[in-house]
Amino acid sequence: MTIVVSLLVPPSVNLLYATVGRRRIKTRAARRWHREQAGTRKIQGPWAIAVRLPKATKGDPDNRLKILVDACVASGVVSDDRYCAAISVARTGDGPEAIVTLRGAA
Repeated sequence: MTIVVSLLVPPSVNLLYATVGRRRIKTRAARRWHREQAGTRKIQGPWAIAVRLPKATKGDPDNRLKILVDACVASGVVSDDRYCAAISVARTGDGPEAIVTLRGAA
């Protein structure tokens, strides 16, 4: 099974968590981004993710991966990120969205 999703470009990993007292919590931006991304299809077992970011995305491309993988798990599209067998990311997209392709992996 292959799932291709066009998502808003996620916030950088630097903006995902804040320290409140002695606790680390997700920031408002991270919580909002997760709420806006939803899926109904599911991949069971090992999976792979390929991400295509817009060319104009600022910052390190790998700073966008954590929230994308977490969103896949939170939405239930995949069961757990420990089953992620492969990750690829490229800054080659022409539009404003991040294109995420998920596939079952052997």
